[in-house]
Amino acid sequence: MKLFLFFSSIFFALAIIVGGHFYYQQKLDLIAEESAALTAGIVIESVEKDVEQSELAFSGLLHEWTNSIESHELDITVFGSTSIELDNQPNESWPYLLHSKLTTHYQAPAINLTVINAEGTFSIDVLRGNYLQQVVKSQPDVLFFEPFILNDNGHVRLEDSIDAIDLLLQSLSTSLPETVIVLIPPNPLFGANFYLTQLEQLKQFAQTNNILYVDHWPHWPSTDDEALNDYVENARPNAEGHKLWADAMLKMITQ
Repeated sequence: MKLFLFFSSIFFALAIIVGGHFYYQQKLDLIAEESAALTAGIVIESVEKDVEQSELAFSGLLHEWTNSIESHELDITVFGSTSIELDNQPNESWPYLLHSKLTTHYQAPAINLTVINAEGTFSIDVLRGNYLQQVVKSQPDVLFFEPFILNDNGHVRLEDSIDAIDLLLQSLSTSLPETVIVLIPPNPLFGANFYLTQLEQLKQFAQTNNILYVDHWPHWPSTDDEALNDYVENARPNAEGHKLWADAMLKMITQ
């Protein structure tokens, strides 16, 4: 009887050891499976985040414009005052810098750029010249229009400037019905007074008439900050100002 109990005890102990081994092995397998699933989830999430970040680079206005054109080329025209071109260094002007950034860093279609500089011409005189014909001839998909508020400042009444801009836009919209027209303000000025009123009226005009208005001013130093003079000379952007303007436009049309 004692011998039977001895062997029974040994058998029972072995059973516990073997059973415990299988139990803990199952627990380890389960933990391993959960760990693998969790790791797989992190990888998928990471990949999804990478895709989202990649798509973000092509979102915004540029994404809309490139998707809307039927051809494999995007024609952009920049039309404005002397503020859009740097004296004696046109290739360092913000339109050309923006064009270079877009074609170098973004997988957009081929981008053709036309710059039409009306220099210091008053808005009323732009209506009488051949500038509009030049814009129409360029047949842009997107037209960046910097109205002649800065040219008119101190020379043309505000209401007359706004009326002239309205007529210019009406003419362009009629002649270029498929073109996206983007209104952009001219560069800011340090110590601006009445000029701020002009710009506010321009913004209100754009809002009232449902015109796309891209306001790059928040990317510049404030008009009461002397640091603005590092970017503007003789009321127009210098080389650093054109770089800042190009960077601001890049952010605003790709984000």
